[in-house]
Amino acid sequence: MSGKKALLLLVVMLIAESLQAFSLTINLYTGPSIGYLVSAAVNPNNGYIYAVDSQNNDIAIFNPYNYSFIGTIPVGVEPVYITYANGYFYVVNNKSGTISIINPQTNKLVNTIYIGGSPQSIVVDPKNGYLYVIDNGIEIFTQSGKEVATLLKGYYVTSMVFDPYTGLVYVVGNNPLAIPSNIISQINGTSILRNVSMFINAPSQLVVGKNAVYGINTVSLSVFNPYNISNYTTYSLSLALSFPCAVIYALGNIYVFSEGYETVYVINISNGQVSALTPSAIYVGFSLSFSLPGQLSDIVYDPKTNMIYVTGTPPNPIYVINPITGAYLAIGSQIQAQYAVYNNVTGDLYVANYQANSIYVLNNGKVISIIPSIASPSLITYNTYNGVLYITNGGELVAENPYNGSILWKASAGKDAVALLYDPLDNLIYVADNTSNLVLAISPLNGSVVSAIQVGSNPVALTYNPQNGLVYVANYNNETVSVINGTELITTIEVPFKPIAVAYGEEVLLVGGEKIVSKPYSYPVILNYYLAGIKDGKVQFTIELNNTPDFIEYYKGYVIITTGGGFNLTKLIILNPSYGQIIIEKNVNVTFPTSMTIDPNEGLIYITEPYPYNQIYAIPFNSLTLTPPTSSNTTTLTTTTTSSTTLTYTSISSKTTTQILSSTKSTVPSSMSGSSLSLIIITVVAIVVLASIVIVFRRR
Repeated sequence: MSGKKALLLLVVMLIAESLQAFSLTINLYTGPSIGYLVSAAVNPNNGYIYAVDSQNNDIAIFNPYNYSFIGTIPVGVEPVYITYANGYFYVVNNKSGTISIINPQTNKLVNTIYIGGSPQSIVVDPKNGYLYVIDNGIEIFTQSGKEVATLLKGYYVTSMVFDPYTGLVYVVGNNPLAIPSNIISQINGTSILRNVSMFINAPSQLVVGKNAVYGINTVSLSVFNPYNISNYTTYSLSLALSFPCAVIYALGNIYVFSEGYETVYVINISNGQVSALTPSAIYVGFSLSFSLPGQLSDIVYDPKTNMIYVTGTPPNPIYVINPITGAYLAIGSQIQAQYAVYNNVTGDLYVANYQANSIYVLNNGKVISIIPSIASPSLITYNTYNGVLYITNGGELVAENPYNGSILWKASAGKDAVALLYDPLDNLIYVADNTSNLVLAISPLNGSVVSAIQVGSNPVALTYNPQNGLVYVANYNNETVSVINGTELITTIEVPFKPIAVAYGEEVLLVGGEKIVSKPYSYPVILNYYLAGIKDGKVQFTIELNNTPDFIEYYKGYVIITTGGGFNLTKLIILNPSYGQIIIEKNVNVTFPTSMTIDPNEGLIYITEPYPYNQIYAIPFNSLTLTPPTSSNTTTLTTTTTSSTTLTYTSISSKTTTQILSSTKSTVPSSMSGSSLSLIIITVVAIVVLASIVIVFRRR
């Protein structure tokens, strides 16, 4: 092959490959690389959280108002602790033996103080500027790094706090070879005012409260007089804790988490009563189930936001916790895009982050805000009149303001909610309860159950007819579709396979499913996959597919089907709904799709994939080569009919009540632009380049 022909072939292959990769990938996290956050402090001026990233040797800055990481600041080697004082952040670098000083107004490192050794923690006296550093006791330095005193040498110091009310430093120390071995020290400047020995119930952690200093250990709470620590009272904790790692004082309570139990507990300071703020760790068989995934390291409270922030291991190293309700969301790079829905009212795409208890809001391919939600949100639908979101996690159903995530009401979603639908004609929310074989008709006004409708076995999917409001329920186990009129079951349609997905459009009900064709107990199990078109209660056509029809949507007179394949074998199928004619069947770069939704304004097909890539794929509809739906059928179809069923229904008057919602939105850093225009331009340019090369070669 000549060089010219080889070059031409290479160009053709590259262009063909670029045209195959027609999907745009939306990465929901585009912030800085975040490692293990071992300590954190709050900027009192703007509420930003500055967290120590010991793996990347920097400070990660977190914006708590839109739940995003906004940047990092390099510091020393293996930073382990951070505190705020006199308008600056002080960072302890364990391996480099230094203190880094950061100006939060510029987010710049303004000074590095070398103190040597292996410093572990620090407090700063704002009056005299002294730096109190834990390292083989307490070492005291000036702002220039000059050591002025060493106290409690040889003691293992587990906690140190500064009380702004008394201007004193309080320290817990332990030395098995000393007498006494456990002491609480009260320090003023460079000298110890008072040592108190505690032979039993010695605290391991200290925290400053209002008019008191509190000491915590695994079984007790000690309340010290901050002016004379010899005066103290000890309460037994109602619940024994593992080794307390970090404590804070907030809202008149003490909040603590323990090593090995990734749960935040609340301690009543008046009696030692302990309760779990977040769901507590429980034993299941021989394994321990944690409520907050990962290893926790520090806890801080911000009075500006009234929230608690807990740091820990990636990929979600910050938890934002409501100290009153215990509701939390996780922030980080692992975003489990479990389910997505396009909201025509707000014009935004809403993505349920299953692991983080949050909803990501996207517009034009960019994350514009993150709103809190219920624990482990798995399904979303919305009210087509006012945009209110209805979200379930399988057992709970909530209505949320789509602009700020505020909860409008909470209700039960049954035992195992697997499908969710809003019917605007009847103004009802429908929830398919897989375990109870029920469909719950729920009022959107307050979440009350209007009717519990018995359907077939194992309901798995819902859709509705926008002309008359009839709701269709796919019942997997007994191969039927139940038809609901408002609050009553009116008929059942048999289908020749186990239905998985349903959609209604162009006066045709489409049902996708599978059928086991292998012998009982044989391995591997062999399945065939089908799509059926139903009209007037009859199956008009059945076509065989290559894989499971997981999701079905109507758009611009076409049927769009996503079939799950695994390992990048997922296909996108475009179908003529009238006759079941397949127009396009194309592989898409998705491994395990979990939902599909369409943005009619941008013409984008969104497919979520929470594992293993935690991404959303946006496929421009215009990038697909289509022919308009016609009345002629050129595909040979396998037709299966069932007995004729006459559908009768009674119209239910609309009970729509418009709610006025707050539309305040927060913004986060842009992730990408999802416009299909850029893809079209690239395609046109590629074709022009190819044509030019061909002309040049012909002339030569």
